[in-house]
Amino acid sequence: MISEVLTTGKELLIGRVINSNAYWLAKKLTLMGLEVKRITVVDDKPGEIAGAIKEAVKRGTDFLFVTGGLGPTEDDRTSEALSQAMNTVYESNIEALEMIREKCIENKLELNKERLKMSFIPRGAKPIYNSLGIAPGIKAKIGKTNVYCLPGVPREMINMFINKVYPEVHGEVKGVHYIEESYLITGLHESDLSPVISKIKHLFPELYVKTRFLSDKRVELLLSFLGEDVERGKNRISEALEKIKKLRGQKRFNTVSFHFS
Repeated sequence: MISEVLTTGKELLIGRVINSNAYWLAKKLTLMGLEVKRITVVDDKPGEIAGAIKEAVKRGTDFLFVTGGLGPTEDDRTSEALSQAMNTVYESNIEALEMIREKCIENKLELNKERLKMSFIPRGAKPIYNSLGIAPGIKAKIGKTNVYCLPGVPREMINMFINKVYPEVHGEVKGVHYIEESYLITGLHESDLSPVISKIKHLFPELYVKTRFLSDKRVELLLSFLGEDVERGKNRISEALEKIKKLRGQKRFNTVSFHFS
């Protein structure tokens, strides 16, 4: 199944803030068995966000994860943008309002107009409880695309994803596995491996094969598989590694890490 990540905020575009949410989500989604096809960053403007959501839907994305823009300030416009993308009414949601009211009572905060703003979501969408913050997340569906809007604050986003979103999404992708092995190769330059990697990609099209320069004559090799047949994936990774060793000689291939989902 195909997924995309959409992060919002001018602070990301001007380099003021590192996009840690996209990094965390991409890794988590991949390990779940989802294929992350695209990561997009847009400004806080509703038109920009709505346009990016519509484009993802048009591409036939199964799951779109949006982070940021759910708070009380004037530039938090993700919910409004989602309403535009869904072409539906933007209104206060009773369930979301109760979530916010309870949080205000718990934290001895005034339920002012800025906090009331966070109860507005598209008609037909559902709020997601935020146990670490006040702003609810949002779950919606546009065509075949499941849209999850999560907070921009990293700890709130991670908590909401793990406790509320992950159980739902994982149930949809059950049976698909991600297998990854990485190796530290010493004694070769990355350019020495380049022609070999080209051959391996041709011989093993179901694998993702990538090298990464670390330092002089130190290269990381990544071999990964995404699919339902776990044993085939493991076997193909082993076969590809042996082929690389045969083509380049028995240099030092030390296993760095292994991931399986």
